[in-house]
Amino acid sequence: MTPQPYDPYASHLPALSFILGRLGPSVRSILEVGSGFYSTPLLHAFCAGSKAEHVILESNGQWRENVANLFDVEVLAFDVNELPDDIVQRHWDLAFIDCLVESTRAQHALALKDNADVIVLHDSNPDWNMAYEYSAIIPSWKHSHHFTETYPHTLLLTDSDDIWHTLGLQNSLTSGAKHLARDSV
Repeated sequence: MTPQPYDPYASHLPALSFILGRLGPSVRSILEVGSGFYSTPLLHAFCAGSKAEHVILESNGQWRENVANLFDVEVLAFDVNELPDDIVQRHWDLAFIDCLVESTRAQHALALKDNADVIVLHDSNPDWNMAYEYSAIIPSWKHSHHFTETYPHTLLLTDSDDIWHTLGLQNSLTSGAKHLARDSV
């Protein structure tokens, strides 16, 4: 078998797979802010198998149409600068944020903080913090974990001690947040 080249657009898959595998059937609702070739099939398959709800927000009209046709799902349009109120006010077990306008991702995470048990942000490399500004929001959560096994990196945020212990990531989180903040200055 010929090895396939690594695609950095798929670097969040190990983190998402780990999280979904650990949380399993407790995940009943997933919000995906910005669809993709890799995240959408994974989240769609998980939701189909577990009967969880999968809501996709996409700001790019052509991409929204492609994803809707490919997966036979409703993909909601949104202004990338602000999440719709009805989305922000709902409870989400998992919110994955990987939308096209990088500078809006941190503000979307903050908007969802009180109603999303777990928030996952793609592209959390310390050297990219000027664009994403994740280091400014990490202290808002009780727990954070910076998945650095693949590049670009992926960031997990949660306030839930139960989820944190289920994930088994104790004692590795604050160092990731400090590392991201320290390297971004």
